[in-house]
Amino acid sequence: MYSNEEREKHCKAGLRDFLQSSFYRSEKGKNLDETYFEKFDKERICIDKVFFVVYDDDYVCQDHPFDKELRDKFIQHVKRSRVSKGRFEQVLRKEFQYSAWELQLRGGRTMYFHVNVIHYLQQIHDIRPSNVIYDDNFLPVDSKLTILDFIKALRDFKVQAMDLYKEIVFNYWGVELQQIKVKLVQVELPFEVYPASVEDIALKLYSKGISFRKYNTQSGTIYLNQVETDNSVSVPERKYDKEDPIDSVDLKPDIHYLNKINSGKSRRKIQLKIYQKTFGLARIELTIYSEDAKQLFEWSLSDKSIAEDLINFVHFNLGLYDINVDRYDRSLDDVVRFLSQALKEPEDLIYQLKDLDIFEACEANRSVRQRLTRKGILIKLVDSDNVQKRGQYIVNPIIREFLNMYKPKGNEHFVKKSLYPGL
Repeated sequence: MYSNEEREKHCKAGLRDFLQSSFYRSEKGKNLDETYFEKFDKERICIDKVFFVVYDDDYVCQDHPFDKELRDKFIQHVKRSRVSKGRFEQVLRKEFQYSAWELQLRGGRTMYFHVNVIHYLQQIHDIRPSNVIYDDNFLPVDSKLTILDFIKALRDFKVQAMDLYKEIVFNYWGVELQQIKVKLVQVELPFEVYPASVEDIALKLYSKGISFRKYNTQSGTIYLNQVETDNSVSVPERKYDKEDPIDSVDLKPDIHYLNKINSGKSRRKIQLKIYQKTFGLARIELTIYSEDAKQLFEWSLSDKSIAEDLINFVHFNLGLYDINVDRYDRSLDDVVRFLSQALKEPEDLIYQLKDLDIFEACEANRSVRQRLTRKGILIKLVDSDNVQKRGQYIVNPIIREFLNMYKPKGNEHFVKKSLYPGL
């Protein structure tokens, strides 16, 4: 694995120069290349959440007064937004299923956008992920969409955002903008592998001297930081993205750099997180910020050229940090353990759900029934006429499908004789 000094030395020139450098071209395939991943059922690079600003070169330089009339006209969409630490202002904000926007009513009257590209693609392709415990922010393992589909979707959304901004400024302020620009602020680039285990990745990296801050989130997030270097970054002791927001969504979020992966200047950092998105699907996510995002997403280039740069960039950074992923062929033992951790229930109870056809309610199982129903593990049985059967429950089909996808390793070692009445 390369030292921080070596990384900084080879990354100082700027991202595009770096991608063309002899060091990058000679090193990029050593740890991760296409043949390496032939053993996996699935390997893909995606685009997840993207934050960007839409503005006009001339219009943004003017100091416009606060538009009280427009605020009053759309008072139902008025929210408070953080301008700087301890300072807030009123803005117009609209939220949609996969995106949100925020319009400043004073000053440069810029417009801030957030889009979840994965949810956007789920919407336009009518895709819903299967086998979801909590988080549905990923495509099904058998999805045929590629990085080109993600880039095209982001490009299309960017054009829609520019058109919307131009239309709003013209309709309400009577100005026809001519030099509308888009500045990417933050882009999440997930690299997903199936079947693989985040715990395996974590153990291997730890053995190489890389430690983690692990947050007890539903997707099992792990953040990297180097053991041997003090990154001098204060990491709040909270769940990621659970900060109390201003009016529920902040499109200009405070950025906490949780590790010191540096692609050049001090303001150009990459955040790296590892998730277990669902059973068997491991995600290694690089979050890039304005400088790198600007150079990777050079919109004058074709989608194919941008895709090649993204693939090379992700693979190279994984190789630079020696993040190798091994295939992890799961068994019933593993899926029981996974569900036990995710649902916070004993392993033997989870195991017994596998063969449970009907759960009959009684006084003896009242406590466990209420707990499992509250968590959505048990759901009420409904007949063909859509009438609920009194006192009868079934296992949530998603959990049942998980449990029946895999066979046990050797002899089944979970408790078979029920400790829970009704199971």
